[in-house]
Amino acid sequence: VKTCIYNILSSIVQEISTNAKYFALPQSVIVDVVKIIPLERLKDICLERLNHERLNHPIYSEYIQSVLEFYVCSQYCHQKYVSTTDSCNDYLDNPLCESVDDDYDYSFNWEAISGKIFSDNDDWLTMTGSIKQEELKGFTQIDRRIPERTDFPPELLIGCKVCRLCPVDNSIVEKETIEDEINKVEPSSDDKSLSPTKEDSPQSPIEPKYEIGTVIGISTWPDDDVGTARIIKWSDGKTETVKWGVNGCEYDVTHVKVIDNKIKVRYANPIPLSVRILNTNFKSSVSFGVIIRLRKQKRTNDDSFGVTNRLIGVMEWPDFNAVVYVKGFEYSDKSWELIDYKLLSGPRDTTWSIRFGEANWKPGSIYKFQNSLDELTKPIIGTYTSTIICGKLRTTVTGYISIQKQRLFLFDNKFHSSNITPSWDYLSVNKSISTSGQGCAFGNIGFSSGIHYWEFKIEQAEVGSIFIGVSEKPGSPGLSNSSKCIKWMGCGFVSDRTSYKSGSERISVYGDHFHTGDLIGVLLDMNKGRLSFFLDGMKYGEHTLSDLGEAFDGLSSPTKVKPKTLYPVVGLSRYQDRVTITPRWLSTIGCTADEELFLISKAWKLLASWSLERPSSKPLDMNLWIYKDAWRDWRKWIKNQSMKIKTRCKVANMVIDISPRSCVIASLYLGLPMALFHGDHVVFDKSSGRKLENKEEVVILGVYNNQLWYRQDSQQEGKYVAESTAVAWALTQSDVEGLAILRRSYVLSSSLPVSIVNLPLPRLPAFRGGLVTLILQSGAAMRNGLEIDNSDVLREIAPNTVVFATEKRVNTSNIVRYHIYYDGAFGWISERMRGGAEEVIVQVNNHSIEEIEFHKEIVIKAALELGYSARITWEEVNSLDEALAIWELRIKQQGYSKLFERGNILYNLSLEQLNIDDNLSFEKYLSLSTTIDGEKNWSVEADMQLAEVLTKCAAKQGVIPQNLTYQSLLEVLSSIDVTTSLLHNIDLDRAIARAALLRTSNQVISYALPFMNLTLFEEKMHRDVYGSENEIEINPTSLPKSVISEINDSPVLDKANVSQWQPPSWGRRLRSMRRVLFSQTKRQFWESILDHTTTLTPLHQDEYEDPREIKSISINRIKATVTKLVGINSVYDRLRQSVFGQLHKELRSWSDGSFRRSYVGKGHGGQKRAFKVKFLGEGVNDYGGPYRAVFEQIIDELQCDRVVSKSTEKCLLPLLTPSNNRLSSVGSTQDKFLLAISPAISSVSHELMNFFGKLLGTAVRHNLNLALDLSVLVWRPLVKLPLSLVHLETVDSLFTKSLDDIMKKGLQLELDYSNGLISEGLLHRPEEWEDLNFTVYLPDGSRVPLIPNGDDEPVNLGNWRNYVRLVEKCRLTESLSMYKALRDGLQAVLPTELLSIFTPGELEQIISGTSTVDVSLLKQCTEYEDIVPDSPVVQNFWKVLDEFTPEDKTLFLRFVWARSRMPTSAQDLSMNFKLQGVQGDAKIYPDKYLPHAQTCFFSLSLPPYSTKEILKEKLLYAIHNSPNMDADVRLHNADGWADA
Repeated sequence: VKTCIYNILSSIVQEISTNAKYFALPQSVIVDVVKIIPLERLKDICLERLNHERLNHPIYSEYIQSVLEFYVCSQYCHQKYVSTTDSCNDYLDNPLCESVDDDYDYSFNWEAISGKIFSDNDDWLTMTGSIKQEELKGFTQIDRRIPERTDFPPELLIGCKVCRLCPVDNSIVEKETIEDEINKVEPSSDDKSLSPTKEDSPQSPIEPKYEIGTVIGISTWPDDDVGTARIIKWSDGKTETVKWGVNGCEYDVTHVKVIDNKIKVRYANPIPLSVRILNTNFKSSVSFGVIIRLRKQKRTNDDSFGVTNRLIGVMEWPDFNAVVYVKGFEYSDKSWELIDYKLLSGPRDTTWSIRFGEANWKPGSIYKFQNSLDELTKPIIGTYTSTIICGKLRTTVTGYISIQKQRLFLFDNKFHSSNITPSWDYLSVNKSISTSGQGCAFGNIGFSSGIHYWEFKIEQAEVGSIFIGVSEKPGSPGLSNSSKCIKWMGCGFVSDRTSYKSGSERISVYGDHFHTGDLIGVLLDMNKGRLSFFLDGMKYGEHTLSDLGEAFDGLSSPTKVKPKTLYPVVGLSRYQDRVTITPRWLSTIGCTADEELFLISKAWKLLASWSLERPSSKPLDMNLWIYKDAWRDWRKWIKNQSMKIKTRCKVANMVIDISPRSCVIASLYLGLPMALFHGDHVVFDKSSGRKLENKEEVVILGVYNNQLWYRQDSQQEGKYVAESTAVAWALTQSDVEGLAILRRSYVLSSSLPVSIVNLPLPRLPAFRGGLVTLILQSGAAMRNGLEIDNSDVLREIAPNTVVFATEKRVNTSNIVRYHIYYDGAFGWISERMRGGAEEVIVQVNNHSIEEIEFHKEIVIKAALELGYSARITWEEVNSLDEALAIWELRIKQQGYSKLFERGNILYNLSLEQLNIDDNLSFEKYLSLSTTIDGEKNWSVEADMQLAEVLTKCAAKQGVIPQNLTYQSLLEVLSSIDVTTSLLHNIDLDRAIARAALLRTSNQVISYALPFMNLTLFEEKMHRDVYGSENEIEINPTSLPKSVISEINDSPVLDKANVSQWQPPSWGRRLRSMRRVLFSQTKRQFWESILDHTTTLTPLHQDEYEDPREIKSISINRIKATVTKLVGINSVYDRLRQSVFGQLHKELRSWSDGSFRRSYVGKGHGGQKRAFKVKFLGEGVNDYGGPYRAVFEQIIDELQCDRVVSKSTEKCLLPLLTPSNNRLSSVGSTQDKFLLAISPAISSVSHELMNFFGKLLGTAVRHNLNLALDLSVLVWRPLVKLPLSLVHLETVDSLFTKSLDDIMKKGLQLELDYSNGLISEGLLHRPEEWEDLNFTVYLPDGSRVPLIPNGDDEPVNLGNWRNYVRLVEKCRLTESLSMYKALRDGLQAVLPTELLSIFTPGELEQIISGTSTVDVSLLKQCTEYEDIVPDSPVVQNFWKVLDEFTPEDKTLFLRFVWARSRMPTSAQDLSMNFKLQGVQGDAKIYPDKYLPHAQTCFFSLSLPPYSTKEILKEKLLYAIHNSPNMDADVRLHNADGWADA
């Protein structure tokens, strides 16, 4: 009921805000109406529900969607008519956005601030560390303490009652020491506050000695804190000011509860502040974890001398569930300081006693650092001070703060079990005691909000011996209480493929086994309370990357008073188990409910006012913010600065820097001999030090957090870096071993000379070697690899040996290793032992330059003699700035100084002043983006056409629109030759500027889409009243008004199709603007909803067994061939024998949820499925190919219309029928099918069509593009668009032409009648209409009346208009009952209410893909195995494939993949095509063998044919003669053949 009311109210508010005709009210009335809307109360309701429902993101209830819509439209209306100031220029309700009023702050990024993305392009720096608060001097330890009170008495507020003894002065004498105050407190004080004492028994009358008064005011005692006095009116009428907490301990009265003039309860006075301080360990030495996120801002003229930059940011205090806004300065000497400024979130009045001595949070704490903010390559130490006032006592709390950015957290030295030992650097833990039993170790940083991803390396593990997860820390903040760490705590993932939760006996199968050497990624989303894992491991010599999915949800609850703080935890149980923290991590603060609400409001304003931009070229003030954001995007876009990628932290995308300068910096931090750039392809032969059987090819993407990010990619040489299904990850120092450059970036080859790309880099101090001395008395081993576990011993080195180290590097175990030359060999040696006491093995001593050079010459000579290819000599530098200066100097020495000038590829953007006046100013952008030619304003249609061009261009390149290069868009725009297009001959600069606005607007709206209800109000009402959706909407042909007054022009249509008032709503606005949204924006939202509505499938205990929910379905394709089905006369028998009928028999009893399963089995190539397929009589196992083949054969059966058993039948199976255009071979579209009108199996036709709809929905969920050629008469109603005669023409041109002739003749007759040329009156019938009456022939040959007794009603001059409308409606809805059955089937599996944001073409692409097999796309997504990409046979293969006819290309795709349709872009391909070489005789005598395909793995084994002609002949023979799978092992006496 509330939802319905909110919907009605929001529609009314939207209507009156647009001055529509139905509610056209005077502005004064509108103002009065808007003023009575309780905006603040609505906002509170929205925030409360958002906090509650965001745990289920992106699924939200209709209730919260209706409340949000009412709130944001009311806010918009209030701003339009009531507000005198415009607050919409504020970006977010967040102090971090305070700088955006400066139009020239182009580095600002609201997505990064709100935690929607990971980005450091806008100068954000994230650091983690700990604060150690020193013991407070001057206080003596008190043994007798009472715990901090949590059951406080009621506050003494106005109206409360107090009492005092009349004859006795009850004022309390001030104590001189805190110890005296402690002794004053009785042990039973807590009890007194909870219940009445005997003296205060309700039966006892008030004694005359007590005087009762009432509080009438709250005041301040002189020279004390606010609120330390109360104004009392006594029973005799006198007024007096008394003490209440003066100096934290002095009270003149007692707070009482009085009923009927009797004291019922006497409350104890609040515990004195000085006592509370000591009772909360305030004076003790404590430690807290912190996360600091900072951003630099330019200094102002008011700043003091020496300030170079301002600093703003947040400091997260996970121990207190709090986030504090901090401000500060960076000084010319590189020092910097911060100060606590404002509490952004978390408890304000509780839990802070251990920091401030009382429960309230206090601003003003100061943090000072002497190190440079730009070079945090190692932990830095700063000081921390905070002033505390306790009554009249003032003291300063001091401490130290240590922060770093190499790791998200370290292991907590004080919070681990006694049988676990952390390493000296707290990066590793190992089980150090051989006794059995569990133990765990906590991280020193916890998380109460935000999104966080970290990674562990498993150094040593047995099956089920290691636990990885998160847990709350027992005890008070900052204090260690490791007594409970003797068992595994929290919830997480165990190495035996189970999920574990302490305190629960239930153990669930989850994920995969992990072993020694594997990497485990942990994703903790505290905003939604979800915990997921990622496995990067090796299995049987093969590198595996697995997103294991969600393991736990509900970890955070908005309904709890105190939010949870979860810490990383590692559990060990076997002797010498060992786990290490890797340097790869991600962390963002996450989006709060307030920020979500703000973004929703922004999205609404965009939708509500988009069409209002057109009357003037000047943007509306309320929308100026989107132009500012678009301007920032435009600047980055035309500079090719960044791109957006997906990482293993799948919750948020990442924006990386792709500029060459940033790549050089990241390469220096990796210690690479030469830089890697965006688009470079490199190969690995190792993973975490383990040798790979097959080298892996990756593409370098760009830089984030000074790390190079890459993605597995086997695409061949291309102009652009396309998207793929693989996620990105970062390179570390240890990954450099075994890395080789395969080919350089295509993008850079045209802009940077090869000599610059291949410049040798200098070396930073972190990698510097030198002379080292072996000091371990037992000696040490030199190994042939950086990793200890996966390398062999080359030499044993004796103690006190001095060797020359060419390089220093850290391996995946966080062990520093030196690359040395010793005894005729090169190898690696560790700096210290791993585990145990971690004894130091080698140390670097001070040696003379001559001695170092002497040893270096020996090593260089040895390298030449041994043919050692690795780099030995480096140019040593002392800092990053020095290294960059040398790199720049070498480029300039080659004569390329111009590359560093403004606008060129190597220009240093950090040197650019924010207030510079150039051609990229905001004013310049506004002038370009607001008009299409300098005078004419952009229209909505022009925006839609531009958005469609952007979508298609991005899909062609295989990227999202945000990663599309502006040069490629310019190429497409300049090639538009359709003169009717609004983009024909457009000013390209203006088009690019407007495209940036569309990109930014799409980003904002995409975040708000989950909160929008896309169902219209009238549709919901129809669904609730009638239990189903509206019928198909018709747009009748518009005829000129009749010149004959006697003729009624009003259409004869059902009342359901006549809408008097169309209530405005989110859904209606989105539908009208659907073409402005990129297809990729809509697909991303669609896929997120599909993921979260998938039916979960519990895993089997045996990882190689399928779950019992995944049934095996036996299908006999041998008896279901077309030739056999044609010979069956009975349509029922034919249906039963078909693959469709067999599948229906097996699945018809399934629940709807079973069709929504998306299980992925091991070794199935990532193919999602709801069941497995067993083809009887065919030697094939279902690893994906047979599953896809079943869907393909069903479509073939339903659309088989060329061979039928009877002349009256149109298709082999009677659910679809070919269009008349197809049958008659006329019209522009002759390949379409319609839903059957009156099937021969009418008794079960609706059930079968419903089942077919479920199969279609399942195919969509499993990314199966089916060759289903349905007409637009099906697609348009599904996306909530009306049908008209234009759409009927696409399937029946002859009929629409005849109807058009009738309309032309009727109009001519009316004109003749008005001119007196017709004497018969309105009953006149021309000769052409002699056979016309109110009936119509349908495509199946049946004849139906348009009105009762239509056979007897001829068409004449008086009723021809009514006839046209009735015929039009009849033909457009002829398959209505079958359409409803299909739609209901789709609704059971898919969220069809979301289809209304798609266009018909986009929906057809989702279901059917593209009918054209794009060979260039296939080539782009091909990987090669045991075959050379440049070999003659491979080149001939691609030439032959290009020459194939469209039909042969489709057959080829079926042959290698069991699919007939391809996705439209590379990013939608679930797996790459694999072209393989052959072995054995096929390699020796290739011309005697056929190519061999494996449909499950999308692969083709290609013999090295001697000529192109032989290759074409063999390939054509293979694709035309392989109807069955693995026919070479077919057994003709097996099941299936007996029935054939």
